[in-house]
Amino acid sequence: MMKLHEDDLALRSRYVALANAGIALLGIWLLISPTIFSFATAPNGSINNVIIGAALVALAVLSINIPLESAPLGYLCLLLGFWVAASPVAFNYPAGAAWNNVFTAAFLMVLASFSSGEASGIH
Repeated sequence: MMKLHEDDLALRSRYVALANAGIALLGIWLLISPTIFSFATAPNGSINNVIIGAALVALAVLSINIPLESAPLGYLCLLLGFWVAASPVAFNYPAGAAWNNVFTAAFLMVLASFSSGEASGIH
């Protein structure tokens, strides 16, 4: 296996941190989305988005602080992305909130896959 140069490690570390900053922003978006979209028919969906959003922010901040060891956290964010996509069906979200979650989940899964892949390649 080829040993990476220190500059390569620093660059990959920055990429991981940048991807995790995006994950944190998506978590914040999920936290505030119940105030923007009507969850009147799905109050548990509102609670779900707040909990998942807070978890994503916490995982992303932790990953930003330890980018070289954050691959498992990226995989956890990826799993949460699948849940964000599936939760509109589980909680019967209204259409606008459901599409919000689907698009947020798509971005989340891309960023989490990139983050975990880059972090895994660092070792």
